[in-house]
Order: sequence, then C-alpha cells, then structure tokens
Amino acid sequence: MAEFLADVEDLLQSVLPHAAACVGMLDPATRLVTSAHKYGDLAGRDEHDRDWGLIEYGTPEETSFITLSRARVPAASVDRITHGDRRRSRRTRDLIEPRFGYGDELRWVARDAGSTWGGVALFRSAGERAFQEADVVLATRLSSIVGAGLRCGLIAQMASPPHQRTVAPLVWIVDRNDSMTLLTPRAQQDSPGIVPSLGPPALAGGLVAAARRYGRGLCDEAPHCCLRLGDGRWVSVDAVPISRRDGRGGDVVVTMVEMGASPIGPLVASALGLSHREREVTRLVLAGETTAEIAGRLHISTYTVQDHLKAVFEKAGVHSRRELVCKVFFHVSAAFAEAPKGG
Repeated sequence: MAEFLADVEDLLQSVLPHAAACVGMLDPATRLVTSAHKYGDLAGRDEHDRDWGLIEYGTPEETSFITLSRARVPAASVDRITHGDRRRSRRTRDLIEPRFGYGDELRWVARDAGSTWGGVALFRSAGERAFQEADVVLATRLSSIVGAGLRCGLIAQMASPPHQRTVAPLVWIVDRNDSMTLLTPRAQQDSPGIVPSLGPPALAGGLVAAARRYGRGLCDEAPHCCLRLGDGRWVSVDAVPISRRDGRGGDVVVTMVEMGASPIGPLVASALGLSHREREVTRLVLAGETTAEIAGRLHISTYTVQDHLKAVFEKAGVHSRRELVCKVFFHVSAAFAEAPKGG
C-alpha cells in the first residue's frame, strides 16, 4: 500500500503540482480515517492530526470527506467553494493557515465499487495560484482509479495469515476537554502504543468529534470503524457519548476489541462489490452453512442460491466455497492484485 500511494503521489505532483499532500484510508462504512500517508512539507508531521480529526468530523462542511463521499462530484477546491474567502472553512481558518501556512486545498475522495475507500488533500503554498476548475475535473476522474487501488490493497491486508495472539478489549473515557480520564487496566498497559493515537492521531479526534455529534442528534449512527494495527491485528473501534450525573455532556467512551473472521467478512464483501443478496449468501457461506440451509434462511430456492454463489465466485476470482474462505481470511493470491471482476 505504501509503495502504491508513493507512486500515486509522484503522478499527482506531475499533473497537479502541490507543496504537500495527505492520503488517508477511510472506513467505507463510516468514512473515518484509519491510516494517513503524508508527502512534501507534511511528511513526518503529525502534531496537529488529532485537532484535524476533531474539526473534520466535528464540523462537517462542503469539503469534508464525509460530504464529498455523498456528493455527485467527489472533488472540490476550498478556494472555489468559498468564492475566494477560504477562512469561511473552519479547517482552513483554525488549522491549515495558522499551523501550516498553506493556501488553497484541493480535496477529493477515492470511490470505487459503490463505496469510498480514501480521501486525498493537496495543498498549495500561501500566495500560490489556487486550484482551478480543470484541476477539480481531473481529481474527479482520478477518484475511481485511486479508489480501485485502495480497495484491492485493503483486500490484500485483510487476507494476511491470522496471528495467534488474542487481545482483551480496551476501554477508556475521553472527557469534554479531550483528556483521558478513565482507562481499563489493559488500556493503561497498552496506552503508550495504542490509546493516544488509535492508529493515526486523526482517528482519535475523529471518533470523539463524531460521537459528540451523534449525542447532539446531528447524525444517525455512533461512529465505528475497523482498524489494522501495526502488528497485523484487525480491531473494531466504537465511540459513544455519555453524560455525567450533573447533566454535563461531552464525555465519550471508546472501546477497542479484536476482530475475528465474521466481522471482517462484510468489509471484504464490500470491497468485492457484492450486491446486498450476494453479501447475505457470502456471510452464510463463511458461517459454514450448506446450500439448502442458506435457501431456507433467505426463503429462496437452492437454484437461486447457486446463481448468487456463481456471481460471488466470479467477482472474487474463485471456483469453490473453500477457495472463497481461504482468499478472504488466510492468504493473498494473484486474484487480489487485480481489480475483482465485476467490481
């Protein structure tokens, strides 16, 4: 993935010159950032990532990754959206200009197979020419190309061999001032490496900000994402708002638990571009159910189940249930190095 994104950055620099860039992997279900790769002036800088997450997911605007993921056009220039008054963007006013000194920002999301897999931010230096409409059009055209690469990279990561280590759930509370006030014993033990950052620092801020928005009734679902840690483990992270006895709000409980095969399955199904019914059939196949059992559960004929399985096998590049299970959970094969058929 790192090599792929480095190649993408080289190509972007040749057609969309910029002083700095950041490419983040996004959870396709919630669009929370789960990893970040930085280039140019941003390389090696993460001291303000948590603040970025709090702004990005706490105050959605026209150029937020969540908004762009739902928009007809997946790209936007902050300068053009704000009609030349970039300080109308809180992200620009409170963070990008004062902390980094950048000018215009071109943002776009990488979409493929009906989902959003990444977010890209390109920055121009202060005083440099702002991004033009032609740049927005080019970024829009690149969206599905980069999205396909990120989607296949995700499949490759998720198909790596399972590890033997099992980790107990980690739970901690972030107060209204963004400080950790209570941790479980295991969270205290692991806090130097896991708790402060939750992967990329931006995710920590994003989870807390999104949970607070959920608590205020501004969104329908509490934030959740699947995250791959540095040692290869996949974990599920949830954040929910809580209120103190005195009625004050703003506190957030964050829970991290290790994921087994079952929770990972739906993400792979999404990456393969399966339909709703194909996902249901795949879920039951991964659970070990027979064709007759699947037909009974879904109230369809065995012939219809076989038709769905044929479509799933074609998209995954496999020929049997056993191959499907192996490719999803145990190893990476050549089929995952290419965009799956029908994706």
